[in-house]
Amino acid sequence: MPDVPTIVAAGENAPGDRCDSLKRAGAIVLRLPEQRGRVRLRPLLEELARRELSTVLVEGGAELAASLIEEDLVDRVIFFIAPKLLGGRGAPGPVGGAGRTTMGGALPIHDLSVRRFGADVALIGYVHRTD
Repeated sequence: MPDVPTIVAAGENAPGDRCDSLKRAGAIVLRLPEQRGRVRLRPLLEELARRELSTVLVEGGAELAASLIEEDLVDRVIFFIAPKLLGGRGAPGPVGGAGRTTMGGALPIHDLSVRRFGADVALIGYVHRTD
């Protein structure tokens, strides 16, 4: 299997000693513009595309998912569903941020397919923005 580099996206204000430590460990550290203390996503994806990386798996959580959706940076989504009940009023959902609160404002998912992974189910679809 070929060596695959680890790429770390760091804000332009990230501590230099930590970035240097990551570089010494063999990582490629991308220093990128920040917005509200977080790496700006569009410049990150543009840099990855420049490096000929055209597919990115994002597992960062609800707020990252919301940011990517709001910046129109999502082409495909995969929702994994486990056969377990979890929740409550305070339970986090898969997409954070301000969100969309009406069905009329919901972002449709198209060309939906279903795959099983053991007991889990994955819903796979494509996002086509209409607004």
